[in-house]
Amino acid sequence: VFCLNIAYVIAYFIKFRNFNSLIDLPYSLIFVLMNVAWLALLIFNKPKYSRISQKVFSRIFKLGQLMVIHLGIITFFWVNVKVVEFSRVHIFLTYIVFFIIGVLWRLAAYVILSNYRAAGKNQRKYVITGDNELGIFIKSYYEHHQELGFKFFGFFGNEYIHDLKELVRKQKIDYIYCCSSNINASEINSLIKFSESHPVEIKILPDFRAFLMKSASVEYHDYLPVISLSKKPFKDLQTENTKRIFDILISSVAIIALIPFYIIFGLITKTTSKGPIFFMQERVGRWGKVFKIIKFRSMFINSETTGPQLSQGDSDNRITTWGRYMRKTRIDELPQFLNVLIGDMSLVGPRPERQFFIDQIVHRAPDYLRLLSVKPGITSLGQVHYGYAASVDEMVQRMKYDLLYLKKYSLETDIYLLFETTKVVLAGRGQ
Repeated sequence: VFCLNIAYVIAYFIKFRNFNSLIDLPYSLIFVLMNVAWLALLIFNKPKYSRISQKVFSRIFKLGQLMVIHLGIITFFWVNVKVVEFSRVHIFLTYIVFFIIGVLWRLAAYVILSNYRAAGKNQRKYVITGDNELGIFIKSYYEHHQELGFKFFGFFGNEYIHDLKELVRKQKIDYIYCCSSNINASEINSLIKFSESHPVEIKILPDFRAFLMKSASVEYHDYLPVISLSKKPFKDLQTENTKRIFDILISSVAIIALIPFYIIFGLITKTTSKGPIFFMQERVGRWGKVFKIIKFRSMFINSETTGPQLSQGDSDNRITTWGRYMRKTRIDELPQFLNVLIGDMSLVGPRPERQFFIDQIVHRAPDYLRLLSVKPGITSLGQVHYGYAASVDEMVQRMKYDLLYLKKYSLETDIYLLFETTKVVLAGRGQ
């Protein structure tokens, strides 16, 4: 509220170079309206500030959201209540200055509080029941984030609950973290009853790490929390249809636009080395379904007489001269738009592999099987941020990016990855 009012006054001076009419009816009225609207937004949004979730950029984003809503309210007033006239430039400048001051205020508060707490001030005291891996993790987390201002007062086993309560009374402990896997319901209830008459909060840490790594989510059936495991991406009809429609539109346009290039690249492939124009190979798609991927042939024929091999880049003598150029620019993958149109692939998704390599990857990283829950893609988060994999170990490393894609999917992400892939193609950074 303070920042809003300061911004209003500064913007008025920038616009008029004086304060002569600042308290006159039009501007005093809009001044009151802006304050009332902002206070109403704060009341309805109920902003919460937590030490743990003190992400300054999310707060800045939230400020921007509230400002847009606030501007909408003021605009509605100006359009529908024509009883007063005021400078729209002044209002526009107010929001610019307001945002700048608001951002600086949040940054300054974050830096000052973080340094203040890291210096040992304004701290919260906590203890941990159970010295298992979870308890050690919590302690390590707060030690590495001194800016949060948490001070550790010891581990306590279940048999020392009485001593723990005494410490809470004497040291005015703020939090008790219950991390022991064998603490029973009666002990938990005892601590909860104790907290009801003392200024201490009980925080329970159930060991759900194995679940959370599997993309678990919590659903509430009335008041009952239900953990949903192995949730599949793109299972809701809207998301799956949106992705499929996007795939069909882009691949159709690409195929039509690339027909002359298909002819040219096909002729070059045919005349520069013996063999067919296209190379078709079995790959494993969604839910383990085998399909044939289509590429321009970039290797000499009979290049895998000794068994499946991964490309070794520039040192691979199986690749033709023209094929090496196609791989650098990813021209060899252009026919895969047909795979997308047919429905075996998507524009964006994990790269499809052969069963021979999948078996080796799964042996080292079983989580790879989660990638088979979506259609493979022409490009992927792993392709963009990691690149081609020349070994199974590198495939495992690239897999981590593709697993992240399953969690963070959106149409905007697909568009971003297609744009980034285009940059890789133009720069010739393929392999």
